[in-house]
Amino acid sequence: MEFKTLKDIFSLIAAIFASIASLLLLGSGVLFIVLASPNATDFIVEGLRNGTINTTMNGTPEEVAQALQATLFPALAIVMFIIFAFALGGAILCFLQRGKDSEGLSIAVLVLGVLSGDIIVILAGVFGILSALDQRKKVSSSNDAQ
Repeated sequence: MEFKTLKDIFSLIAAIFASIASLLLLGSGVLFIVLASPNATDFIVEGLRNGTINTTMNGTPEEVAQALQATLFPALAIVMFIIFAFALGGAILCFLQRGKDSEGLSIAVLVLGVLSGDIIVILAGVFGILSALDQRKKVSSSNDAQ
């Protein structure tokens, strides 16, 4: 199987997978924003009291809920939105990479795959680079033959 075929297959799979991951990351970010809002305090306190939410923080459930809402939940929301941006960029570039032999585009896919932690996007970028190098080698060997 040629690198171009592998690149096209992995690019399609990676684009679909990264699109789904982007939606899940967006949903997680929104969930953490909601949990960080003052309206969710009662929900968090109830979870701390009945053991649904476990933490090693000391204090009353109200104090722990306030600390979680001020520190952990906003930080997790920011992280989720950053990874969402990388995953969405990887999905878009994987869709663009199909059918093209651009080494620069493949490097961008690889970098976004690493930043988003998506192994399938990483493989699509690697196969894209190999395909571009293989195509360059074929062109140079045909030019040498002439």
